[in-house]
Amino acid sequence: MEVYNLSKVAKTVLFALLAVIMIWPSDSFANGLKFNDVTENSRAYKEVKFLADRNYMNGKTSTRFGVNENVTRAEAAAIIGRALNISSANQETSFKDVPKGYRFSGYIQELSKRNIITGYADGTFRPNEQLTRGQMAIIINRAFLKNPNVKIDAAEQMLMNLGISEGVADGTFGRQNKILRIDFAVFIARSIEPSFRPNVVKPPTEPVDPFTRTVYVTSEKSPLNVRSGRGMNYAVIGQLPFQTKVKAAYPVNGWTKIQYDNGKKEGYVAEDYLSTTYPQPTPPTPKPEPAPVKPTPVPPVTTNASTVGYVTSATLNVRSQANDSSAIVTKVSKGTELAVTSINGFWAEVTTPTGHKGFVHKYYIKLVNKKGNAVQNRIIVLDPGHGGSDPGAISGGANEKSITLNVSKKVADKLRRAGANVHMTRTGDTYPTLTQRTQFAKSKFAESFISIHANSASASASGTEVWIDTKFNANGAESRILAQYVQNKIVQKVNMKDRGVKDSAFQVLRENNTPAILIELGFITNSSDRHKMTSEEYTELFAQAIYEGIVQYYSSK
Repeated sequence: MEVYNLSKVAKTVLFALLAVIMIWPSDSFANGLKFNDVTENSRAYKEVKFLADRNYMNGKTSTRFGVNENVTRAEAAAIIGRALNISSANQETSFKDVPKGYRFSGYIQELSKRNIITGYADGTFRPNEQLTRGQMAIIINRAFLKNPNVKIDAAEQMLMNLGISEGVADGTFGRQNKILRIDFAVFIARSIEPSFRPNVVKPPTEPVDPFTRTVYVTSEKSPLNVRSGRGMNYAVIGQLPFQTKVKAAYPVNGWTKIQYDNGKKEGYVAEDYLSTTYPQPTPPTPKPEPAPVKPTPVPPVTTNASTVGYVTSATLNVRSQANDSSAIVTKVSKGTELAVTSINGFWAEVTTPTGHKGFVHKYYIKLVNKKGNAVQNRIIVLDPGHGGSDPGAISGGANEKSITLNVSKKVADKLRRAGANVHMTRTGDTYPTLTQRTQFAKSKFAESFISIHANSASASASGTEVWIDTKFNANGAESRILAQYVQNKIVQKVNMKDRGVKDSAFQVLRENNTPAILIELGFITNSSDRHKMTSEEYTELFAQAIYEGIVQYYSSK
C-alpha cells in the first residue's frame, strides 16, 4: 500500500514537471524547431535557422521566437557567449546584481573580462535592461569585427559598410531604438557568416575596407608615417610626402586604411592628416616691413592700467585704427607690456612703453589683469565634446557627452563667479558640428578655447592628457602653456596618471587662432577613470583643477 502511494505521488510529480517543461521558455534552440512567428517566407528565416542550428539563439518558447520583443543585456551576453564558444558554467561575477547562481553569470563575467559587454559605474550589470541598436553596434564590433576601441559613429558606419545593417526607415541607424530579437538575429548571423550580407558573392576572410575616397596628405612639415595597424604603437612601414594622392577607406577611431605607391602597398594613417581637397603650401612668412620713420623720442610712460597685454608674436604692428588696413603707428616685439585702454571685439586700444597709442589684434597679445581676479572680464569659450545624436565614447553605462557637459557646466560656474565672461558651445544635449564650435568661439571674440572630452581605448589604458596644435594655430606656444597648467592641476588634484601634453591638428584646435586646448579627462573604458568621471565628488575636482589651471595661465606673464 505504501509502495503504491509513493508510486502514485511520483507519477503526479513527473507529470507536473513535464507540464512545466512544455510551457517554460526554451533555453536551447533545437535543430528543426518550428516557430509560428518565423516561417520560410519571413525576412530573417535563414538567419534565425542559422543561429538555431548552432544553438546560439533560443526561442521565447518552443513555438514562438518573439520577433518583435526586445533583447535584454543578459540575453545578448548569452547569445554572443554561445557564438564565441564561451563556457556557460556559472561563476562569481564582478557585478553586485549578478550572483553566481544567475543562469548567465558565466557568459556575463567572461564577456566583461574581454571588454565586449561591460557594466555600469555603480557596480551593476543590469541584466534585464533592454539593449539599443547603438549599443548593439559597439558590441558586435568588439565581439566579431576585432575593433575593441571603436566609438559609436565608427561602429555604426562599419556595420553599414559591411552590409551587416541597413539602418532604419528614416535613413538613420536608429541609434536610440531598442533592438528587436529578429533584428538582433540578423546582425549576429551576418557578423558570423558574411554570405548572409546583401550583395556579397564570395565571403571575405576579414572585414572589407573599400578604398572609395581619393585624398591628399596634408602633413607639410614632415612626411606622414604609414603604420602597419590603427594606432601609434604599430610599426612605421612607409612615409608619404606632403600633397601625395592616395586611395582611402573609411576612418575607424581616427585611423584610415590607405592604398599608396600606385596601389601596390597598403597601410594605416591618421585621418587628421588627410584631405579630400588638394592642399596648398603654407605661404612663407613675409619679410618684416621696413621700420617706420623714427619718431621723436618720447620718455617712457608709467601707467596704472588695470589690464595689460603681453605681445605673443615675434613682431606686432600697432595701428592707427582698429583694422588691418590702417596706418602702422609703431611696432613692438614679443613680450612687450602694453597698457590696455579699451577692448572692442578683436581689437584692443593700447599704449606702448614709449607712449605711442594705437590698436592691436587680441590674437597677438595675452591679456592679464593687474587688479582683481586673474580671469575677470576674460572671454573664455568652453566646448563640451559630442552631444545630441553623438554620445561619444560609451562604456560601463556611461557616455562621453554627459560627462563632458557635466564637467563643463561646473567649470563655467567657477569661472563666472570669478568674473569671467564664459560662453559654452552647448548647454544641453545638442550637437554643434566642429565647424560650428570654432565659428561660435570667433563670434564671441574668444580669448581662450577649452574643449573637454573623455578618452577610449583598452580597459588597461588610463590617465589624463591635453592636446594642442602648434602647426596651424597662431597661438600654439600659448596653448602649450595653458595646457601644461591644466594638465598639472588635474594630475595633482584628481590623482590621474600623467599622459602629458600632446600635439595634433584636431579641427577645433587648428581652426582657432586663440590659445586652444582639448582635454581628455580620462579613459571611459577604464573602470577607475570612469568612476572618477561619473562621480559627483571627482567631477567637482576635475572642474576645480581646470579652473585653477586657467587662472594660473592668466596669472602668468
